[in-house]
Amino acid sequence: MVTMAKSAAHNLILQGFVILNNNITFSRSKSLLIRPALQDLVVSGSIDSTVKIWDVESGKCLNTLEGHEDEILDVCFNATGSLIASASADGSCRIYSTHTGQQKFCLQGHDGEVSKVAFNPQGTLLISASSDKTVRVWEVETGKCLNVLKGHTDEIFSCAFNYDGSIIITGSKDNTCRIWKRDDEEETKS
Repeated sequence: MVTMAKSAAHNLILQGFVILNNNITFSRSKSLLIRPALQDLVVSGSIDSTVKIWDVESGKCLNTLEGHEDEILDVCFNATGSLIASASADGSCRIYSTHTGQQKFCLQGHDGEVSKVAFNPQGTLLISASSDKTVRVWEVETGKCLNVLKGHTDEIFSCAFNYDGSIIITGSKDNTCRIWKRDDEEETKS
């Protein structure tokens, strides 16, 4: 059961996680075209292999998204808040519809746990970072892997697009960050 508590230090406390919560993030959408107050949603990923969508105003869990077979290591919304991506220790990432909770794609291809996912600003691409030392670039509309970025010599823990989606940066346990240009996705710096 999810309950909401108030205290002097917090306005709301979301309670009801079955097991440790690994990651949580707000929807950054200001769009009222898809769903009013979409910016009042939070998504969380847990060690119990579930992704939960929360309403910030009420503190209630709106939906529990399932499908992963191991803990969730990262979650994120796309720019409009209409899609959620999750990364898991099961080696997959998944894309879900925020509105219906339906899984659009299970993205497989990594040979190790997926630690990080990020949408480009346009919402057309998703990148996933893995312990297999690669980052994969996925097309959101089809679920197709467009490219595999190789070059790190150890696990990759972080990945992100720049403000216009033309550059990808990755951070690894090998103590390097690598910068990749999106137009040719070749490594440009390390």
